[in-house]
Amino acid sequence: MKRLLKIEDIEKLGLGKRTTIWRKVNSGEFPKPIKLGTSPQSPIRWSEEAINEYLNNLFNNNGS
Repeated sequence: MKRLLKIEDIEKLGLGKRTTIWRKVNSGEFPKPIKLGTSPQSPIRWSEEAINEYLNNLFNNNGS
C-alpha cells in the first residue's frame, strides 16, 4: 500500500511552507497532489513515491 502525505508532512521535509508548496505545484515544479473524493472539502494528499522522486531529481540536478 502506498503511503500518502499531508501538506504538514511535506513542510516537515523542509520543502517550504504551504504557500511555497502550492506555488511550486501551480508552476509545475512540484508533484500534483491527489484529491481523495469529489467534494470541495475532500482531503488532499501527495504520494510518498512522487515526493521521493522529486527529491531524487532535486539532488541529482544539484550535483549532490
